[in-house]
Parts: sequence; structure tokens; C-alpha cells
Amino acid sequence: MRVLLNPDTPNQVASDPTTVTAQAVSPAFLTYAAGSAAATLPNTYTPVADPSVVSGGVSVQPGSVIMLWGTGFGPTSPAFPEGAIVSGRAPIAGTVSVSIGGVAVSPTDISYAGLVPGAISALYQLNVRVPMGLPDGPASVVAQVGGASTQSGLSIPVHQ
Repeated sequence: MRVLLNPDTPNQVASDPTTVTAQAVSPAFLTYAAGSAAATLPNTYTPVADPSVVSGGVSVQPGSVIMLWGTGFGPTSPAFPEGAIVSGRAPIAGTVSVSIGGVAVSPTDISYAGLVPGAISALYQLNVRVPMGLPDGPASVVAQVGGASTQSGLSIPVHQ
């Protein structure tokens, strides 16, 4: 694979070629900065992040619902081709699990895991309730689907 900037123009720039292995799923959370999972509050889209990392960022209280943003979570039902704009809800076809602060989120507390309606078909959102009883501070965030996990080392700030 090579990445092209300005393809088929006089100022085309190409990356060095690299080998990529295709997989059915390769979930990953988007990040605000190293170590900070991209998460927002529903409706307001306020970033759930350390304000020193993201301007306007806030901590989240246990029991609150957050939206986590990612890519690579795999097939959905209905399916959308790569690059298509998603016209409605398209839940992930596989079983998704999430843990926050080392605590498994109950499947009933994952209200949606799928493609983002109105966005390009590679963007996924996971709407999850933050488990009760988490201590103040950074809480690790990991999701799994199809035997694959999101990257480790990401967190969201929690504050009672």
C-alpha cells in the first residue's frame, strides 16, 4: 500500500510502500492525544477529556452515558460499502464488549454500537454507561469485537 497526496497531478507525493494485512475486524478508538480516548457527552458533544489535553474537556461521573468514537469494528447490519454515507442506524454485527476502569460494562448499558448515521461508513460510535463505583482519576477504556481488542493505554477522566 502507498498513500498518495495530490494523485495524478504534477505535485503528487507518495509514501514509501508498506504491507498491510486485511482482517475482518481491527477495532481502534480515535484519540484526542496520546493516552486519551475520544469520547463525548451525548447531545452536547462536549469532549470527555482532561482539559489540559482538550480545551473544554470535562470529567464524567459514574452512571453517565458517553459516546466513544472509533474505527475498524467490522461488519454492520445493514452493511454499507466503504466510503458511503450511512443513511441510518447500522449496528455492529458481532458482539461488542466494553470495559471502563477495569469494570465490564453490562451489555444492557451499551445502548448503541455501530456506524454513525450521516457520517462516512468507517466511523463507529459506542454509546455506553460508565460503571458505578469507579474512583476519581483516569479510567482505562477497552472494547472487544470478534476476538480483537482496541488499543491499550487509553483512558477517560472520571470524577464523582
